[in-house]
Amino acid sequence: MRGNGQKQSRKMELFIAALLIEGSIERAAHSAGIGVATAWRWHSMKEFQAELKSRQKEITEHVVTSIKSAMSEALEVLRSIMSDAENPASARVAAARSILDNGFKAIETADILTRLEALESTLEERQKS
Repeated sequence: MRGNGQKQSRKMELFIAALLIEGSIERAAHSAGIGVATAWRWHSMKEFQAELKSRQKEITEHVVTSIKSAMSEALEVLRSIMSDAENPASARVAAARSILDNGFKAIETADILTRLEALESTLEERQKS
């Protein structure tokens, strides 16, 4: 495909975007206007895989950021339900339970991440030695 490098690059970008939306190589190929054989060939390339993973990571980070900002609001809603004596006891208990359950999960996750980072650091130091 000499002389088509720019066109191929543009098509590859479209294919990556389509893959992120469609989830299927065949549907993404159709959406990007390329053949399925080309799609599979590109998909098997290390450079393509690296770019796809990079884009997936960007999307995941964006979603996580959005979720984190919504969590503060959700916590405030649960707190107001839990604290409002006018609400039925079952709603107050459910809100309290949700706060506790998710709080414990967050603490456990943070602890696991701290321990994992320490293990990774130790492993890197040993590999350097």
